[in-house]
Amino acid sequence: MNLSEIEVFLSLAEELHFGRTADLQNLSQPRISRMIRSLEGQIGGVLFERTSRRVSLTPLGMQLRDNLQGPYGQLRSGFEKVRAAARLTAGSLRIGVTVTTASIAVVRLVDFFQEQSPQCHITLRDVNFYNPYSALRNDRIDILINWLVQDDPDLVKG
Repeated sequence: MNLSEIEVFLSLAEELHFGRTADLQNLSQPRISRMIRSLEGQIGGVLFERTSRRVSLTPLGMQLRDNLQGPYGQLRSGFEKVRAAARLTAGSLRIGVTVTTASIAVVRLVDFFQEQSPQCHITLRDVNFYNPYSALRNDRIDILINWLVQDDPDLVKG
């Protein structure tokens, strides 16, 4: 039994309709049928009673559904928690500003970012107006907010 078979089984156990299950799982209806037959073969018993008009769970199907729902929910929840953690921005970010770019808009932007990424420590640093790029080149800041755009290959890290 693999995860896709569990997902298909639980979806069919809820929907009790092969067509809707196929739509929800983005699979063809014959593929859903084959997966359920394969699962029934692995278990050694019938999980669904099928007629031309309705689908219902057998007692064995109900038992499998009840046994899988909790662990499957925990697995999905655990995956989503790790996925959310991967999206979090953590660490530190040093932002350089000059006297012409230090403004309330920058402060609001930093505040918004800080709210969205509380694990990231942000430091605003004043940089020399006449040579702001030296702070980037010397690794004293990570990002520079500046009016003058300069396209130097040594300022962009891939």
